[in-house]
Amino acid sequence: MKTMFVPCFSTIKLKRSLMKKALEKLKPYGSVGLVAAVQFIPQLSVLEQYLAGKKETQRAYGKRTELKSQILGCDVAAAQKLDVDCYLYLGTGNFHPLLVAARTGKPTVVLNPVSEKLSLVHEKEASRLITKITVMRERVLGAYRIGIIVSTKPGQNRLKRAIFLKKKLEAEGKKVFVFVANEIVPESLLDFPDIEAWINTACYRLIDDSERFERPIVNLDDL
Repeated sequence: MKTMFVPCFSTIKLKRSLMKKALEKLKPYGSVGLVAAVQFIPQLSVLEQYLAGKKETQRAYGKRTELKSQILGCDVAAAQKLDVDCYLYLGTGNFHPLLVAARTGKPTVVLNPVSEKLSLVHEKEASRLITKITVMRERVLGAYRIGIIVSTKPGQNRLKRAIFLKKKLEAEGKKVFVFVANEIVPESLLDFPDIEAWINTACYRLIDDSERFERPIVNLDDL
C-alpha cells in the first residue's frame, strides 16, 4: 500500500512579547541553532526573522527529514550539523530538546508555543541520558545472544541496517536474531528468555520503557 506523508502545521501565532523573552534567554550565547518539531516549522521561520540582526542563527536539514530545522525523536542531525553556542527548540514536550542537549553537549533553550513558556534543558538531565545510553551500550555489546528489533511500519523499517549489523556482530562471534513485527510490545519479547540484550531499530521511544524488556536495550544510532 502506498503511503503519503503530509505535514500538518500549527496555526498558532507567536507573540512578539514571547519572542522578546526568548531573545533575553539567548543573551548569554553568541550563535544559536534553530530546530523545531514539524508542526511548528512555519513559526520557526517567523522567529528566525525576529532574531535577524539581533542574534546569529543557523539552520540545517536532518538526515531523515524533509524540512529545514526539523528534528525527530530519532534524528537530531539538523542540530548536530551546526557549529553554534546553543540551540533554541520550538515545540512542546522535553523529549526532542533533551536528545539535542545530550547529543551535542550544548545548552538547549525550549520555547513552547502552546504554553508560551521558556525553559532550559537541565545539564543533569542530559548527563543522565548520556550515562544511561553508555551503560546500556556496554551491556548490549557485552552480551552473547542478541536480538535486533525491526518494525514494518513506514518510516521505522530499518531491515537492511539490521541485517548489516547482524552480520557484523556475528563476525565478532555473537549469536544474533532479527525480530520483525508491526507492533512492538515489550511483553511479547519476554517469550524469548534466551536473548540477553536487545538492539532497537524501530521507534526510538521504545527505550523509554526499557525496564519492561527486562534486558539491556539500546537504540541502533547509539551504537
